[in-house]
Amino acid sequence: MKYQAIMRLISLVVLVIWMWHPTTTKGHSLKQPHDIVAAISWKPDGTQLAIGNYEGGVDIYSHQMTIMHTLPVGPVGDLAWSPDGTKLAVGVFETATSVEVQIWDMDTLNHITTMPGQGADFIWIDWSPDSTKLAINIGEVQIWDISSATLVDTLMSNAVILNHVAWSPDGCCIVSEGYPADETANMIIVLWDSISGNELLTLSDTGLLSSVVWSPDSTHFAVGSDGAIQIRDAQTGEILNALPGDGQASADLDWKGSTIVTTNDIGDGTSLLYVWDAVSGQLLNTIHSQNLIFTLALSPDGTRLVYGGDDGTLENVPSLGTTICTPAQTVSVGDVAGLISAINTANSNSDADVIGLETGTYTFTTAHIPLNALPAITSDITICSTEGATLTRQAGSPLFGFFEVNAGGNLTLENLTLSGGDVGNDTGGALVNNEGGTVTLNNVTFTNNHANTGGAIDNESGSLTLIDSTFENNQADYGGAIDNDTGGTLSISGSTFTSNTAELDGGAIHNDGGTLTVTDSTFTFNTAGRYGGALDNTGQATLNGSTFSGSAAAWSGGAVRNANTLTVNNGSVLENNTATLGENNEGWGGGIYNTSSGTATISASTLSENAAIQGGGIRNHGDLILNENTQLTGNSASSRGGGIYNAGGTIQLTDSAFLNNTAAGDGGAIYTTSLGSQVTITGSTVSGNTSGASGGAIRNSQSMTITDSVFSNNTATSSYGSLYLTSSSTTTAHNSCFSGNSATSVGHTGTTMQDFTGNWWGAADGPSGSGPGSGDAVNNRINYASFLTTGCPHP
Repeated sequence: MKYQAIMRLISLVVLVIWMWHPTTTKGHSLKQPHDIVAAISWKPDGTQLAIGNYEGGVDIYSHQMTIMHTLPVGPVGDLAWSPDGTKLAVGVFETATSVEVQIWDMDTLNHITTMPGQGADFIWIDWSPDSTKLAINIGEVQIWDISSATLVDTLMSNAVILNHVAWSPDGCCIVSEGYPADETANMIIVLWDSISGNELLTLSDTGLLSSVVWSPDSTHFAVGSDGAIQIRDAQTGEILNALPGDGQASADLDWKGSTIVTTNDIGDGTSLLYVWDAVSGQLLNTIHSQNLIFTLALSPDGTRLVYGGDDGTLENVPSLGTTICTPAQTVSVGDVAGLISAINTANSNSDADVIGLETGTYTFTTAHIPLNALPAITSDITICSTEGATLTRQAGSPLFGFFEVNAGGNLTLENLTLSGGDVGNDTGGALVNNEGGTVTLNNVTFTNNHANTGGAIDNESGSLTLIDSTFENNQADYGGAIDNDTGGTLSISGSTFTSNTAELDGGAIHNDGGTLTVTDSTFTFNTAGRYGGALDNTGQATLNGSTFSGSAAAWSGGAVRNANTLTVNNGSVLENNTATLGENNEGWGGGIYNTSSGTATISASTLSENAAIQGGGIRNHGDLILNENTQLTGNSASSRGGGIYNAGGTIQLTDSAFLNNTAAGDGGAIYTTSLGSQVTITGSTVSGNTSGASGGAIRNSQSMTITDSVFSNNTATSSYGSLYLTSSSTTTAHNSCFSGNSATSVGHTGTTMQDFTGNWWGAADGPSGSGPGSGDAVNNRINYASFLTTGCPHP
């Protein structure tokens, strides 16, 4: 009892939150707005995480550690996201000896029910896999039905349960741990059948326990014991493996995929973090933190980690360096012939070979095979360096790159730099992945490589995975850094693309019909002479939590041109990109140019400070969907459509915001043409936008439907501060709000009445102008009947 009280007290000091990918050491810090953090939980899809604060409140972060929402609750003891991702359970301290569990709907951010827990000064919680029940540990394990908020079972033992409670992923069992009734030194583990409530196992060969988690397949569970980790069989309780620690207290642990992570207090105000492979029992990494760490949570896919320390800083560490270079042979620095020989030997057998390189530079002056310095890869080969090695083509040498991977080849490169490759008018300045090949790049840098297609890499129809890698100053006609062809699969995480150049399309990446996924990566100052300053997409592209900034296209798509399927989500940011006037007088879409064949979906992301001739944020000709609090902020057009220029496409805007966008001409936020444009706006905010002509918020010339939205403080130099509806437009607006907009706020220049019934106009007596009141002005083609009189119905 004393140990748990001490651990809970310590864990309520200021925490450090670290974000981890398993393969680099790069990171950044961000100060938390709260100094005391009690618990951390990932949303099951990995897009958000909840951080509970002991002084009160739960902050909902994007996985890039940007606060999205805050739930107003009291001091937090524990929290857990439901497996279906729709609810959050929050254990709250009501008094020093009383707790309760609040259930929050995470779609609406509303508190929906509460379950009491009298007589407890600590709390741990976990969900059933079907999200219908909750296990609450307050000294006994209580099972609650969520829909009815009723207690359905109480699991008791000869122990006073003190620590974590964990529900198995298959739903069969619940495990917890605690002290025996006589509070002897050894704690016990108790396993229950979750349906019958029967006690299945009681284990006393445990040592001093701290926490418990299940394996993803429910066949094992792990407990922290005396600073180590015990992995036990879930049926027999037998210890199958013991992963050693430092002999001090284990504060917390987690298990996702094949990775187990634990942290140990080593007694001097600092902690050790251990990263293990759960299958082999291999210690992958040890990190010495200068802070005390008490709370950690692996992301659902096991690739990212959040853990807490004692100085209130949010720390992003893209990798803990879990890949260890263990070569069967090491090639001496500069021994080019030795590397060629080692690859030939590896190709000649069916084994997975690891070739090590020493720290230093390997300089190539001639090609071994046409346009490549090294033999083609035809087997499973890893080439790595513990502290980093460079492969470079000597200036003035004949044209060649470094690697070609043929069908059936599997190449992994780790901790290397490839520099100066040049294949002239061919493809892949440093690396070519031919049909069927597989390439994995871990912490690899490509710099100053050149080709016609794919300045650094051409992925013709193989599989290419980039982890924590860097591409800078590479150049090609198509795909300054990478070209990904039809049939190719390109997955990028934690990587950086800087100052790459395409003479034509795709300054950083030309996704030429392939499948592309980008996660937690950064694109800065890439340029294209025609389309897609950072990315030109004619395939399937998904951008997760990534940043595109400072890029430019001479024609259109300052950051991205999309001509097929594009998904932008999970806190992605497109900022300060530009599309300038080109040979064909475009200059379209400073952030994104979505062509007539394109479908673009943008969720929970931001486009800000982008600039173009038309469509400062987006120029749309195809299908465009914005939702989940997507924001277009501060974008500008030197002609029309500061936020969006819609040229005959279809737009659906839901739960989105257009703030402070500007256009020198019409449509500060949105401009639509008369070419069949269709726009639906629902639950969105359009505020502070400016037009140098008409339509401070929107200039519409086609079909538009507005529902449950807010238009406020928009300004037009000429007329129609909010909505300028041309004679060809058909626009309806209901249950929406128009206030503080300049000049005539809403006006239609045609002869038909526009249905604007049931709206708030900023005053209880209705709109001014052709209306009867003192609110925003309308002209005589706006049907303002049944206007709202009690204020705007939206926050």
